[in-house]
Amino acid sequence: MKKIISLALAATLVTAAAGITAYAVEYPGGTQNAVITTSVAPTFTVVIPTDTTVNFNSTSTDFGAVSLDSAQIAPDKAVKVELNASGTLKNSGDNAKTIAYTINNKDVGAEFTEATYKVQGEHTDLTIDIAQTEWDAAFAGDYSDTVSFNISYVDAQ
Repeated sequence: MKKIISLALAATLVTAAAGITAYAVEYPGGTQNAVITTSVAPTFTVVIPTDTTVNFNSTSTDFGAVSLDSAQIAPDKAVKVELNASGTLKNSGDNAKTIAYTINNKDVGAEFTEATYKVQGEHTDLTIDIAQTEWDAAFAGDYSDTVSFNISYVDAQ
């Protein structure tokens, strides 16, 4: 009986071993390298000024700032912000009645038309400037204009 059990056990082991596949890995020795990669898509948040009311006879009104609030930008890229403004406030009752204005870079004192930002936190403080002679010649009424900020991801200069 012992022989039968031994033969049965041996047959079971041979059958079980037949289902196992073993692979040999050749290791050449020395240093081996593994490459780890990832990709970060460019993302950014630009904050632009909100609707603003200019008080009568104010020759300079803060218009907020254009700022790059968060940014993950490629080293050779930048965020460009361009301002499109007519420079003319129009009377709601008569579009021929206007008040000329400029939007200026507060720190430089020159007209703002565009800026390029590469680093989170960069900003440009803006003002709306109206000459006193424009106020003196203005007709009564409500005036308005709409400005646009075009934001694009560009090659850095």
